[in-house]
Amino acid sequence: MKMASTDGNVIDTEDARVAQLSLSQEVEAILLPLLEKLKAGNVEPHQTDQLVNLIETNLQHMVKAYGKSSSLSAVYLLLSPVERLVAAMVRQGLSTKDIAAALTISSGTVSIHRKHIRKKLGLDGTVTNLHSYLLSLS
Repeated sequence: MKMASTDGNVIDTEDARVAQLSLSQEVEAILLPLLEKLKAGNVEPHQTDQLVNLIETNLQHMVKAYGKSSSLSAVYLLLSPVERLVAAMVRQGLSTKDIAAALTISSGTVSIHRKHIRKKLGLDGTVTNLHSYLLSLS
């Protein structure tokens, strides 16, 4: 069904529903865990800065991508909640060491998550850079 918006543009209600669902899933998968980590208050000052930067960058991406067909959202649906966080951080160019520090997990654990992400995205056994691949998604 289509309807007119307040600015006169035609909006497909199904597209709006899909966009809202996609945004909701990204907020729940990426932003809320980072905010919970900040609220817990057991992070170092440099980690706080990293987490705030991650939240800001992800919010900017979500606003730009809202209402557009997003293969990034589809990719996130394939991943576990922790893998989504790691993927979002990899997409922003953080190193394994920085991701581990921000999430207070070991670098080895981050490496395992990266390996699982590559496998779920069909990148295992290829030379495709995970950071570049994630950036290429809209």
